[in-house]
Amino acid sequence: MKASASEHRQLGPIRGHGGVPEQIVAAAGNMHHAVDADRRDWFALLELEIRRAPVQGHLAGRDAHALAFQLDAIVAAANTGARMGDGAAIPTARSIVDSLLA
Repeated sequence: MKASASEHRQLGPIRGHGGVPEQIVAAAGNMHHAVDADRRDWFALLELEIRRAPVQGHLAGRDAHALAFQLDAIVAAANTGARMGDGAAIPTARSIVDSLLA
């Protein structure tokens, strides 16, 4: 579907990116960077807390990066499942997390 003349004037010239206007590409890039920064912060927090846990007698000898990765994956799967109406997603995730942290 071609953009109308008024849409073209509002969005500016369309170059590259499969016909996606540059403003949209730039906004998507900015959003990508913001989401990636938040994800990195979340993951760093998980790793930090896992590394601190042995001081309190928990998770000794565990690979902090691998465990953080597993927990992040479980949280993501539980979130997706719950949003799609899977009533078992959250209880299943809790059970898996309990097993991982035991």
